[in-house]
Amino acid sequence: LTVSDIIEAYNSANETYYNLVLQERKRINAAGSEVWAVTWGSMDTHKFLTDIGLTPKKSLTLEYLSHFTRDFVRGVFDGDGCCSTNKQPKITTGSERFRDQLVEFFTQNNIKCSWREKGDKRAKNPCYDVYTNDKQKFYELLYNDASLYLSRKKINVENAL
Repeated sequence: LTVSDIIEAYNSANETYYNLVLQERKRINAAGSEVWAVTWGSMDTHKFLTDIGLTPKKSLTLEYLSHFTRDFVRGVFDGDGCCSTNKQPKITTGSERFRDQLVEFFTQNNIKCSWREKGDKRAKNPCYDVYTNDKQKFYELLYNDASLYLSRKKINVENAL
């Protein structure tokens, strides 16, 4: 699936309840990668996201207030994850609390993981990578029987196995 496919599936599943109008904005970042932004104008959706801890400019403050599921974490991996140069699946976050929540989720699912602070220690805002060497367990947890994911992210994990 592509980003557009996921947006279309989201619209189809939620069209009657949220009455969403989604707009896609694609750009190329400094590293030359495609970056997508998705916005909508539904106050119901805004309230729902805020209620579960997904606030505007959440990078440093994110604390997910709902139950972590493999579907949620797969979506986080689709947005903020990758396989590092040494083929470790990892998720990057600027939130210390969210980092700890990810570690707790993986640990509860018998996936050994660690985290590291990355970047310049003198930087104003920290950034953390949560990563694992348990690639097979990571893959099975996120992708077994899953139907909604970014294909390129799944392929990257498969290539790391």
